Amino acid sequence: MWLLLDWIPSLIITSKMMGIIPLALPPPYDIVDWVPINWAAADIAKISAQVVTRAPGPENCLTVLHMVNSKSAPWSIIAKAVQEVVGYDKIRGVEYEHWLEQLQIQSHNAQDTSIMDTHPAVRLLELFEEMGARAEEPVLEFLNHNAKSMAPLLSRIPAVNQESLLLMWVRELTA
Repeated sequence: MWLLLDWIPSLIITSKMMGIIPLALPPPYDIVDWVPINWAAADIAKISAQVVTRAPGPENCLTVLHMVNSKSAPWSIIAKAVQEVVGYDKIRGVEYEHWLEQLQIQSHNAQDTSIMDTHPAVRLLELFEEMGARAEEPVLEFLNHNAKSMAPLLSRIPAVNQESLLLMWVRELTA
């Protein structure tokens, strides 16, 4: 489980409290290409063993592998899972810009720091503003062909979906 102060849990917890959640995020944040930690750990152990046994040389001095799920999914599956768990009548989907405006209002209306306990995304307001400001910038795609060739589990990871651990994770966050 992620720390509650990380940006995604903060966004979800705050969205529940505000009664709105963005149905889409600005690129590149709208792509869910998560890898379950237990799968990543197993593959990293295998990759580490392969890298250690390679012959020394300039072509083997640095190995960069992107441990991303090549079967990405859109952010909307997270938003819909939150709505399903919290209740469609209690949290409605909105545009990111509207969600950000409401977060800014929450931040400005805060009389003390107690709002940060119930609306942890207020702590990360600058990050969310920056995300919105960068929406028009080109998006880098992380290719993982090399990682998949060295990591057997990475090729078999399914896309994040509601049948995966997503609903369980959202239930824990919104309880």
